[in-house]
Amino acid sequence: MVFTVGVFGSCVSRDLFNSQIVPNYKTFFQIISYSQRTSIISLMQNNIKFDEKDIIFENDYNNSIRYDLSKCWLSEIANNPPDYIIMDVIYELIFGILILDDGNIITNNYWDLPKTKFYETIKDKSTALTIIEDSKTYFKLYEESIDLFFNFLKNNCQSSKIILNSARYATKILKKDKTIVDESGNSYLLNVNSYIEDLELYIENNYDVEIMYFGRDYLADESHIWGSGRTHYEKSYYSDKFNQLKHC
Repeated sequence: MVFTVGVFGSCVSRDLFNSQIVPNYKTFFQIISYSQRTSIISLMQNNIKFDEKDIIFENDYNNSIRYDLSKCWLSEIANNPPDYIIMDVIYELIFGILILDDGNIITNNYWDLPKTKFYETIKDKSTALTIIEDSKTYFKLYEESIDLFFNFLKNNCQSSKIILNSARYATKILKKDKTIVDESGNSYLLNVNSYIEDLELYIENNYDVEIMYFGRDYLADESHIWGSGRTHYEKSYYSDKFNQLKHC
């Protein structure tokens, strides 16, 4: 049987369903909805009106801006509830949020958003907030949004199994020459991973979810198809996590 999957999160979850990384995933799973580069805080806000031409730029990542502003992923999973909904919290750390002058909130996607005309209309009318700079305020908004999200799932996706994909910033890097750089004592990485753990624990302690645990300290791989990055892991991460998923 092939199970349908909706993903809300980052490449740590989406790449489990990438044929270049997990060649046989289609034997078991079919992706039917995917929201990337979005904070859960933004997801649970009112949708933002925008002109399609104002979010177009030179590559296809404008789709992440469209999803973030329209919140259309929620209607996708409500209209066609997947067997599994897999989520991770990595973009809460990478991006944070922008609070607009009308009180609405969007993801501070500084990779893509500044490339759009839409950004020109809001850049002077918004305030950035990150979990590192103001953890108390951020956590309050995050917890409120998680509660709204799981209430939405309760009302619209009763048959879906919710899976939290636990992840961490890698503290060791596998270089292209196969040497390993150990930065396990890096205070920034330890701090970030502590925040990730807190974000995950709120979900784990308050809601009925399956957990795909991070397990061991996986290496970041400089030869990853997406290039070097703290959540671009060595190959064993994907095979281990995929095997966990098959047994959820």
